Amino acid sequence: MISEFTKQDFRLKQGCGRPDTLVDFDSGKANSSLQRYVVETVALKRPLSVMCGATVVGITGEDAKTAVTGVSVRLPDGTLQEVKSPVVVVSGGSVGSARLLSASRGSVTVKESVGANFWDVPQVVLQYRTKDRSSHNCLFDPLVSAFLKADLRFSKPVLSLLSSYDDLMALWSPKAGAAPEATILFQPFTLNNDGTSPLSGEHGCQFVVRPLRPFSRGKVNADGTVDPNYFSAAGDLENLQNAVRYVKEQLVKKTPFIPIIGDLVGERLESSGINGGSCASVVDPTTFQVTGTDGLYLCDGSIIPGALSGNPIPYKLALADKFVDKLLKKKDVRRKVEDADAESGGSTRIVY
Repeated sequence: MISEFTKQDFRLKQGCGRPDTLVDFDSGKANSSLQRYVVETVALKRPLSVMCGATVVGITGEDAKTAVTGVSVRLPDGTLQEVKSPVVVVSGGSVGSARLLSASRGSVTVKESVGANFWDVPQVVLQYRTKDRSSHNCLFDPLVSAFLKADLRFSKPVLSLLSSYDDLMALWSPKAGAAPEATILFQPFTLNNDGTSPLSGEHGCQFVVRPLRPFSRGKVNADGTVDPNYFSAAGDLENLQNAVRYVKEQLVKKTPFIPIIGDLVGERLESSGINGGSCASVVDPTTFQVTGTDGLYLCDGSIIPGALSGNPIPYKLALADKFVDKLLKKKDVRRKVEDADAESGGSTRIVY
């Protein structure tokens, strides 16, 4: 579906699962944060089209594969549409961007190393029943109070303890004074008896344990499959095991938790969804251009070469800000866009 953003008006055709009108036409104020940002903050001076529910399945290029000419898009009804553009910016995440570039190697120049150096942060989720039936999800939950009072590092308060409503996070190290090796995220919630999913019948909590900076590297393969290759680097497995052991054998047995936390009812290893690195080797970090293909740019977490401490979103926002500044200052990009607009009356298009 195509949504048209202009400085004066915004309409959304049916099919995106949102209201048809996301702006108050009387006041001109938007009801959508995205629309408000695009229209009021960015103050667009040219049309912008958003294709909802569509998928870019390939990037097209000139016969010599040295310049981009557009993208192939699969619409929600399954039909393919060719979108012509002299400038293409890829932002599909560490898995999606690598898959798209690999699938497009027959049309544009992309290094064979695309997909390599993929890093993904694993996590262990430990779910517990609670003895206190009054537990509920809020900052004043007795579970949260207990967590705040607990000494997480050798009976010393952890200065890095953070709070976000009912989730709390601590950085943990097995040795006093040493650099942290893991994060422990505490989440009070309700769960069913086997700990598999939150329900209203049973109170509980969970600890999510993640290595802070894993060094193992996997790959997003050309066929689209992903191999995270967890624990291939020395020390990654031991660091995570030590942190999990600390939660199970020490933290939950500390005085503030004894009257509250009950049996361990669920334990699983999974991806945290924090990843990157898969396209770091195929993009020029100074220009964000995919090496070898004029007009093709990439800006997302896939170009971050190593795992980051903490929330990756601020890093990605900083990258995006730097990329936009560089792109807008490129005279050749401005010329291409202006020529395309003059020829077809085209607009910037976002496929989402």
